[in-house]
Amino acid sequence: MNSLFRLLQLIHGKRRRQMALTIFFGLTFSLTTLVPPLLIRRIILWLTDGATAVGSLAGIVMLLLGVYLIRGLCRYYYGQFSHRVAYIVLDDLLVRVYRHLQTLSHRFYNQQRTGALLARSINDIEAIEDFIAHGVPDLVMATIVPFAMMAVLFTLNPLLALIVVVPLPIAGYIIYRFTGDIRAMWRRVRSGAAELIAQVQDSFAGITEIKSFGREEAQAHHVAQRSAEFRDASIAANKISLLPAGIVEVTGGLGMILAVWFGGRFALAGTMSVADLFVFIAYLSYIYQPFLKLADIGDVLHKAAASCERVFDLLDVPADIVNPPNAIVPTAPQWSIALRDVSFGYNDDGP
Repeated sequence: MNSLFRLLQLIHGKRRRQMALTIFFGLTFSLTTLVPPLLIRRIILWLTDGATAVGSLAGIVMLLLGVYLIRGLCRYYYGQFSHRVAYIVLDDLLVRVYRHLQTLSHRFYNQQRTGALLARSINDIEAIEDFIAHGVPDLVMATIVPFAMMAVLFTLNPLLALIVVVPLPIAGYIIYRFTGDIRAMWRRVRSGAAELIAQVQDSFAGITEIKSFGREEAQAHHVAQRSAEFRDASIAANKISLLPAGIVEVTGGLGMILAVWFGGRFALAGTMSVADLFVFIAYLSYIYQPFLKLADIGDVLHKAAASCERVFDLLDVPADIVNPPNAIVPTAPQWSIALRDVSFGYNDDGP
């Protein structure tokens, strides 16, 4: 995870301000999710009390219109700023890697395959984009929004709120439990992708020799073998990566079942209004969404962590020749050539 912290250090200055705007618009978009159920709750209360006025209903409609206009604007600017920061960081990282590769010695290149270096300097860096654009802001929103919704639910009915949050620790433990295994598997996937690219690139570089000696079938077999290893590693990593999302979906369903069962009984007993029960059911579908998103973020996080490790391992390779910090930059010399008493001949007595 140290590589991810090093990656986040690249978000500085103007990039940090743009990331802050990304989180602001994302949070505003997510928090406006709280408003429509509360407005509909007010309408249900009016209907059950028989005190609804057309003017009041029109006011609710106008508020809903304003909320969804704000959501649309926030969704647009959230996507714009998040991807802008991601592409700027990717550009910076790509140039850094290339400049560093230029400082490395011939011995380093003799020990490395060109295709593997291409995978590290381009493919692995590109894999980081999704984490910067969505992983960082979504991680913040996935932790803040559920707490805001739970605060509203505890205000409406503390007992039912305690009941419906019982599955939440289970969901959190499941996500934590699979973290290490998923990261290790995606690291193998990224390594397999680099080996496959290296094999194909080496084959193209030596295509003249391959065709001259009739080695097409042998090289095709090598590529097929690398591709099969990459395929199997990807399928295995994807298989275990999807487990947390599926189990969190089940735990979210348990929370909904608890809300319907106990909330329905409270409403039938007259200790809870139908309007409050509606808010519970509406919010629960959103409260567990961040946990599902955390599972998806975990998938993105593990892919980015594996790619970051490979990129920063490359950046950490020391150069054999390093200029001292107090090196003197030579000025442009003024050259002059003078020829005095110069003669030339193949033989002493001839031209």
